[in-house]
Amino acid sequence: MKPKQDIFATLTLSNILLVLAAFAIVWVLLHYLSRMFAALSQNRPRTRFIMRMVEPALRILLWFAALLFAVSLLAPSQDAFIAALGSAAIAIGLGAQDLIKNFIGGFVIVADRPYQTGDRVKIGEAYGEIEQIGLRSTKLMTPDDTLVTIPNSQILGSL
Repeated sequence: MKPKQDIFATLTLSNILLVLAAFAIVWVLLHYLSRMFAALSQNRPRTRFIMRMVEPALRILLWFAALLFAVSLLAPSQDAFIAALGSAAIAIGLGAQDLIKNFIGGFVIVADRPYQTGDRVKIGEAYGEIEQIGLRSTKLMTPDDTLVTIPNSQILGSL
């Protein structure tokens, strides 16, 4: 546990430059990793699915590691770190509110089965044939061949 100290004691020029360098390194590394994954997917089509699953996880892991490095370098005290973590959790929770509503709507739609792929339905202003039912959204093809994506929370509200 770090002793309590002034918030500006850790904000030295060298610490700030180290954090900026870490973020720059991660950004460049992810740029080249993205190109590498694209080349591997093109040369080996069978690995395309795995590459598309690994790349976002690796991207999140590297950014999280850089953020953890920055916090460990710049965090003035354990209390300030916990307060910042709590604030971030509240912000993420409020930001992910719609996403969670869509997931819950997706689970209800998958479990209740009010319609299936191929059914013709009218949801809100959109009318068409159900193409795909996902956990976040439902896609339907209108008669004029336009693919419309409708969030599951909106569908759940109209049932």
